[in-house]
Amino acid sequence: MSFLDGIKNFGNKARKFLKGNRSTLVTTAALAYLVYRLNRNVNKDNDIDEIPNIDEGVRLQIPPATDHKIPVLYGTAFFGGIITDAQQTNNNQTMTFCLTLAETTGHKLSDSSGSTYTFKDVYLNDQRVVFKSDGFTVDYTVDRGGNFDRSLSGLVKVYCYAGGSDTPSIPDGYTNASYPNAYSVMPNWGSSTHHMTNLVFAVVEVNYNREKGLTQLGTWNF
Repeated sequence: MSFLDGIKNFGNKARKFLKGNRSTLVTTAALAYLVYRLNRNVNKDNDIDEIPNIDEGVRLQIPPATDHKIPVLYGTAFFGGIITDAQQTNNNQTMTFCLTLAETTGHKLSDSSGSTYTFKDVYLNDQRVVFKSDGFTVDYTVDRGGNFDRSLSGLVKVYCYAGGSDTPSIPDGYTNASYPNAYSVMPNWGSSTHHMTNLVFAVVEVNYNREKGLTQLGTWNF
């Protein structure tokens, strides 16, 4: 079992297709369709071609947009994003995906200084995430009633960035001089090819664990 059992048929067909078609265009098209299906799976209420015998899907805040628009954030807000890349590793037991949240703005009109973005809190399924000292590994979650849940400890990692792949934005309350660049944690990304310039985004790593109830990508808010 893994996160993508629900679209394994597509995966098998894609692998057979790619064996005979190794071009960058074909690989990109296959990845694009995979990301599309992931977004549809987590936004299950809008998925008209549901596949049986898979873990129940969850909602994602912003469904995939056909015009590829990325929102711009002003002020303070709680909001989610769209999955723009996804990779499976560790024998399909680890899903790493990029949630693109917003586009950065230019210089402020008030004083001509550059705009800055800060991650305050991170929420998974309406529960506030508390990280370990490194600022990206989940330690436990806290619900609205103040109850702690440590079932996800060490199984989920969230890396936050504001401005590009080499611009980490560690959530408030944490310090880490060795916080990694995005292309160091997202499989198949490279420093010369995946810049994510002027974007606010998060890279999330989820390790499948049925015993701990970790079988879905979850609903994320930042």
